[in-house]
Amino acid sequence: MKRKAAVMLLLMTLGAASVSGCGKNNTTSSSSVSSASSTSASSASDASSAGSTSSDSTASEEYASPSDVDGIPVVDEEVDPAECVTLGDYKKLTLEKKVEQVTDDDVQTAIMAETAVTMDDPDATVQKGDTADIAYVGKVDGKEFDGGSSDSYNLVIGSGTFIDGFEDGVIGMKTGETKDLNLKFPDSYQSTDLAGKDVVFTVTVNAFTRPAENIDGWELDDAWVAKNTDYSTVEEYRAGKRAELEAANETTAENNLQDDAMKQVADGCTFTKIPKSYVTLGEEDYDKRYTSYLQNYGISLDDYLEQYADRATYNQEKATYAGTMAKSALLLDAVKEAEGWTTDDQDYQQILNDEAANANMSQEDFLKAANDYYGEDTVVRNIMMERMINMVLDNATVNTVTVDADGNTVK
Repeated sequence: MKRKAAVMLLLMTLGAASVSGCGKNNTTSSSSVSSASSTSASSASDASSAGSTSSDSTASEEYASPSDVDGIPVVDEEVDPAECVTLGDYKKLTLEKKVEQVTDDDVQTAIMAETAVTMDDPDATVQKGDTADIAYVGKVDGKEFDGGSSDSYNLVIGSGTFIDGFEDGVIGMKTGETKDLNLKFPDSYQSTDLAGKDVVFTVTVNAFTRPAENIDGWELDDAWVAKNTDYSTVEEYRAGKRAELEAANETTAENNLQDDAMKQVADGCTFTKIPKSYVTLGEEDYDKRYTSYLQNYGISLDDYLEQYADRATYNQEKATYAGTMAKSALLLDAVKEAEGWTTDDQDYQQILNDEAANANMSQEDFLKAANDYYGEDTVVRNIMMERMINMVLDNATVNTVTVDADGNTVK
């Protein structure tokens, strides 16, 4: 079975990263050695998610590269991976794969989300529970501020995503209507330049949808299903939706299994030292990914750290991320050396061919595109990481269990 999700293990991306603007929370988290997942926030949710507590960001605070990682000394020299880490028995793991069951309620919730109706009636107004596509421009003292504007953002009314008063102000608006919301940033706002200040958001409702179950007279029947889906009957529709959810849960279970496997591999190792080059790899990756992410919204990393984030916190999380990534990269290189793997091996080439095929590209075009975007070294590490995960899981004893939403085993 092809295992893909952990191919980005070496590129552990930012979890719940946020670029501030007009909302409440702004947090970033570093992945563990076993992490294989990534989360990214959208521009408007970023614009709406600055932290409720912070310390002043100070441009003068300089980053200090860690001298140790979890007590393991960082050495300023190139050392053979085998001298840095003693590997455990990574080919005899016992793992549990937990697959969450799909309930009738899960199916119903998915259907309701999919059957949201666009409110075309020009007299219809936004109400709590609707999803409004809005454009907004925020101004403080008559001037726009970075991260406070968007041409199109889907806001669930009542979700509490934006600062107090914003979503309440959208309630009652019609499609095409523009309205000024006179609000105030909380005193604890992440950006000290905005905290406690009055702000005016000029908001336009581009369109909005409403859950079908909230519309009088709407009924999920065969006629609606045949007209609006690829199914003919409600029964077929529910069965199809259940199959989709089961497939998604299976993917999640596989990803979690990979995480657990890599954690066991890491826990079975003994690290004695970490070459600084591995830490530098993580530091550069952290900055690169943050920079790339922020560029989507026209914000430089320096501006972000100056206006919206606590530089000390960023530096601390960068150091943690770099250390974690250093251990992952060192572990991979140690396994690769122990197994005698090269990029010319059949297994490596097969993974590369599969990746190219999945992208509908020739191997040559895929490699060029991937190398241009990530860098050749990173591409090689990704493929080697997938190869290691395949090997570990192929040699592990895996017990599959069904669990409920709370993780309890279902008999």
